[in-house]
Amino acid sequence: MPLIAHIICTYNRAEYLPQALQALAIQNESSLNYFEIVIINNNSTDNTQQVVQDFVAQHPHLSVIYANEEKQGLSHARNKAIEVSTAPWLAFLDDDAYVDKNYTTELVRFIQTYNEIKAIGGPILLDFLSTPPNWYTPYLGSLLGYFKPYKTSQYFKKNFYPRGSNMIFHRSLFEKYGIFNPNLGRIGRNMMGSEEKDMFQRIYKGNEKVYYLHTAIIYHLVPEF
Repeated sequence: MPLIAHIICTYNRAEYLPQALQALAIQNESSLNYFEIVIINNNSTDNTQQVVQDFVAQHPHLSVIYANEEKQGLSHARNKAIEVSTAPWLAFLDDDAYVDKNYTTELVRFIQTYNEIKAIGGPILLDFLSTPPNWYTPYLGSLLGYFKPYKTSQYFKKNFYPRGSNMIFHRSLFEKYGIFNPNLGRIGRNMMGSEEKDMFQRIYKGNEKVYYLHTAIIYHLVPEF
């Protein structure tokens, strides 16, 4: 059984999905047996299914789970991923982001060393697909998805938590505190959120600690302005 499920819930992002998947395919060779890839198609109307089929055909050595979730909404899709995945650890990624080549290696090393920690988050850096506009400053980065709250690895401060494109949970937390609230979160192109905050609030109320692993790096794609 794999140790980690790398989860991508997707809706009409066939343009970016190949890069997200390819980054998983080129993880350090020593880590390939440690993870499965879980892709949840949340009613996409583009060629997402074909993108996934092509990826699976090109990488038969990888363990890939593909499922549809007809209930529209990111929380529904994430809950489907919890249901169909097999690994004890679940790493939630985004369909417009990609992992660093050492992402899995860093997670495996940490998980195997500190097994008392059940929730992890990491930094999200920006990858601009074109030259950043003149008005852009690092201060505005958080509006585009940038997230790097600490310089080194440490526990998150209470009531501060990881972002949705780089959050990792042990399965036991969902069994103990419940799954994502389907009444919260993005639905289609509606970008409302708060389902992640709700999940971490439940975890904190249970006196769990959440750890920031500064070496578990994600890159968020920023389209041309």
